[in-house]
Amino acid sequence: MFNSETLTAPSRAGAYESWTGSGMPQTPGSSQSTSAGDRCTAPRRVGLLSPAPDRLYPLIMELYRGCCDLFLMHQADESLLGTGPVDLLIVDETLSEEAGSASRMASWLRSTGLDIPALILVRDRQHLTSIPADLRKQQGVWFAVPQEAWTAVQSAVRGPRRERETGILTFKDLCVDEKRMSVTRGQTSLSLTKTEYDLLRALLAAEGAVLSREELIHRIWSSDFYGGSNVVDAHMKSLRKKLGDSAAAPKYILTVRGAGYRLADDGM
Repeated sequence: MFNSETLTAPSRAGAYESWTGSGMPQTPGSSQSTSAGDRCTAPRRVGLLSPAPDRLYPLIMELYRGCCDLFLMHQADESLLGTGPVDLLIVDETLSEEAGSASRMASWLRSTGLDIPALILVRDRQHLTSIPADLRKQQGVWFAVPQEAWTAVQSAVRGPRRERETGILTFKDLCVDEKRMSVTRGQTSLSLTKTEYDLLRALLAAEGAVLSREELIHRIWSSDFYGGSNVVDAHMKSLRKKLGDSAAAPKYILTVRGAGYRLADDGM
């Protein structure tokens, strides 16, 4: 039977309090934490499937501080996983001593047909290297050891979210309604030109990948364009101004010198 509950963090880190990897803080006062004055305007919904969630205390605290709404599961049930949008499912296989347990879980997730990104945690690097190459290359599935869990989470949830079958793209506090061709930032509606809207939509659809100026021209103007690539820069400058963004300190759009544009990372 599937069990789900509201998570109450334990008072100590438990079995994993000695984690010291580059992606895992050692104390609740980690420099990666969100400051008390910050508002979480676009939380990610993250599920944690673990038979012993208290062992994952450091990661749980980082998820809360990292603007994630967390729900806890003790057993997997695909019928419940499919009831609402889930930005990431974290599967704890660190208690398993079987080398193939993570591979079986990845295969099960693929068999469900659910479009849910998953991060599968394994107990050590020996188990990590035993995972078949085809599974490690599977799109939307990541594998990591506990010490690198938070870094892996940040990679997995980076980029925009597309709400299932609704035509809604979200990135940070931006929301693009593809059906209505409207854009909002927080509670503020933004008035964009058709070209500015198409540029923003292209960047969100690329999910963090760099788009060259030539590729943007091809996507937006197709064969009807006869100008130079600097026209992309002009429209991007106008789009940034309407978003309240800055090339010098980008929050939404990052310029990759000599390459093009992509979405800015969460820390920017």
